[in-house]
Amino acid sequence: MQAGLCEALVSEFGERVAVLRYDVDNVLNVYKPSTYNKLVKISNLAIEIAMLSTTKFRFLFPLYENHLSELIDIEKEYNAHGTFFFRIITLPTSKILNIIRSQGDEIGYHSDRNESFETWYEDLIKMEKNLGIKVLGYTKHGMSRVRSGGTWDEKKFIAFAKLANLKYFAQGAGHPGWELPRRVKGVWVFGHHITLKHASWNDVVKYVKGRCLPMLLVHPEDLGIPGVKEKLEYVLSQRRGVEVIRVVKTLERLTAELQAR
Repeated sequence: MQAGLCEALVSEFGERVAVLRYDVDNVLNVYKPSTYNKLVKISNLAIEIAMLSTTKFRFLFPLYENHLSELIDIEKEYNAHGTFFFRIITLPTSKILNIIRSQGDEIGYHSDRNESFETWYEDLIKMEKNLGIKVLGYTKHGMSRVRSGGTWDEKKFIAFAKLANLKYFAQGAGHPGWELPRRVKGVWVFGHHITLKHASWNDVVKYVKGRCLPMLLVHPEDLGIPGVKEKLEYVLSQRRGVEVIRVVKTLERLTAELQAR
């Protein structure tokens, strides 16, 4: 089935594609190349802590806008599309929302309160109401001493998606043997991805050439890191970038057609 789907997917798009996943984690550009970099990181963390109790003032700090615009300019150059996953504290302003919509990109949910379904779902609904959209999928925010994403529990996160009637969980971790995402309890689950800021050139080339459907993770601010923009442009010169939901809907139809034969 997977081999047949790979062939059908290429035929459907008319070329080989890569899924573009953009996690909008930080309000500020924490990779600013200056002596103030540590201060910028501390400021970013302070804003995050302040926003945990209220999102009322989030629109005062959409300072990732320049990198986001740069990302969309790259998309336009390569006729690509992607999915922007926003945290509650990084929800886009109406200006940024309009830029994303005009490009035809998807908006998804990047969850960071994953202790219970109730808190996870509360933020999802808040996001949908604030942006006036229906969210179809999500990714989980990471966890560290200063990150609030919570520990990894794939079964729990798939269950959250199912309870909320989401179509997919696009985390892309833990299943390197999967060529394509698979349906688990009615939810499309992605098995692998590559993070451009962490990957070497050789890793990127090998991953893109060796996968039926590679998934790239880029944070808008990552474009400020030397080499990330060039890696992204290399991938887009080899494959057409597409948003998550387009792949999911295409796979849903192709799977039904193959099963009906």
